[in-house]
Amino acid sequence: KVQLAAKNKRLFAFGIDWYLGNVFAMVPVAYLWTMMSGKAEINTQLKLFPGNMGYVAGLLSIVFSLIYHFIVPVFLWKGQTLGKKILGIKIVKADYSEADIKFMALRQIIGICLMEGIFIQSGECLVEMLGMLFGELFKNVMTYLLVAVFVISLLMFFKTNKALHDYLFKTAVIDIKGN
Repeated sequence: KVQLAAKNKRLFAFGIDWYLGNVFAMVPVAYLWTMMSGKAEINTQLKLFPGNMGYVAGLLSIVFSLIYHFIVPVFLWKGQTLGKKILGIKIVKADYSEADIKFMALRQIIGICLMEGIFIQSGECLVEMLGMLFGELFKNVMTYLLVAVFVISLLMFFKTNKALHDYLFKTAVIDIKGN
């Protein structure tokens, strides 16, 4: 019998993936900043990079984030990021069949990394790059909107054990180890 993953497992897996995904996504930003500034410090503000290098650093960070949040659960561990693998839970379609690449792309790239991604590096970089293009006001409005989307998703999760991205992209997270 298929069982939805317990909320505590999903939250703990989210915490693991949030931390590891953000650290991994910061690698190119930190490396570029160190190479360009000569300082052994981490800069997370893309606008401090000279010229267009902030965009390069931001795009590389998004690519690294997508490797962790999309490539790993699609090609390495079907339906699982490292956090989900550790906790014994897995992403599947809403009918509990294997989530194919299309479902995973929609859920992980659009849902997790962009739409609900204000608290992960890919979303932060995207918002900061848009702010560099369109100004600080635009960045602030986008930040507030994405925080609102994240809060709505969290409220939905606590009520139904399904986040906004699960509803929109017709996925579920199931327990594959048992409670």
